Amino acid sequence: MVKISARTKLWLTANGKPLIGEGGYLLLKKIEEKGSLVKAAEELGVSYSFAWRYLQRVEKLLGKKVVESHRGGGERGSTSLTPEGRLLIQLYEQARKLVERSIEEFVKGAPEL
Repeated sequence: MVKISARTKLWLTANGKPLIGEGGYLLLKKIEEKGSLVKAAEELGVSYSFAWRYLQRVEKLLGKKVVESHRGGGERGSTSLTPEGRLLIQLYEQARKLVERSIEEFVKGAPEL
């Protein structure tokens, strides 16, 4: 007998266009945690330029800033989330919880083949 399960990928869209998925969510969370885009990108194993371009694309789609960069050179610079950036994290987490609960319910009721 084989137990059937389900998996899915989740991303938020803006006007039908992909906005953020798991990677974007993790980038925003790391920026919030570290207070630095450089450190967030390093920890996630992506380049600073990739992370910066990703955020610019998100902001262009939203028409709103999701991060604020504060120049300072060296260790004095910082990056923080705007209220919209924090809201994206919350929305992604809410959507993920709903999807995970639905999958759990499906798996509980799925017959073995």
